[in-house]
Amino acid sequence: MCGGCGGREPTDWARGLHAGPPARAALAAAATRLAGRRGLRAVARPGGWLITTPTGSTVPCHQLTTLVGALRHAVGAPPAPPAPDPGQPSGRLTVPPPDARTPVHLRIAPGAPPVTGADGRWTAPTDEAALPLLASLATGPPALRHYLAGISGGTAPWARPAPSPVDFADAGPERAADLLAWVEWCRQAGAFTTTPLAARLPLAPDAELELEIRAGQVVRATTAGRRPA
Repeated sequence: MCGGCGGREPTDWARGLHAGPPARAALAAAATRLAGRRGLRAVARPGGWLITTPTGSTVPCHQLTTLVGALRHAVGAPPAPPAPDPGQPSGRLTVPPPDARTPVHLRIAPGAPPVTGADGRWTAPTDEAALPLLASLATGPPALRHYLAGISGGTAPWARPAPSPVDFADAGPERAADLLAWVEWCRQAGAFTTTPLAARLPLAPDAELELEIRAGQVVRATTAGRRPA
């Protein structure tokens, strides 16, 4: 929790992306710019960030989610902002090591018993029963071992096949922090609660982040080799 957790939560979905001072400084600049309020700023510090409000109070944060959440709270939780200015890149993110987690294929089928197998074959009997499974892949202990690779059988809008990934390849790695902070801000504003998002964000000349959000939950954030333009 922001302000009182005393350490980084192990299920921070973006934890590998802000490892190291340069990446945290880039996200601090990006998130501060999104907030857009004079006197409100975030600065990087070991293990996270420190937000200073116009009144001088401070809020320590250890996750991207709580950094963005605290800034949104400070400015009155506005709706999703426009895309960040490409002329003001905040900087690169850290390229995480290869992902060793097991991919999950979630099947929603009436009458199917709830299953969360270690082999990645998960089932749920209804869309509603699948929601906590998605949440666990975003913030629960299973997120340390699994990520969502596919979903089938659901009828809710968030369970439908994701559209073709939004490809930010033209943005360049220097804008990675701006795009990540913007996507998280939009997520917290409810932009992806109904409509799923799939996106590719450039991290380096040879690496990109593959991101998927369903029912408002980040169910996949994995690193892959960069695709040819």
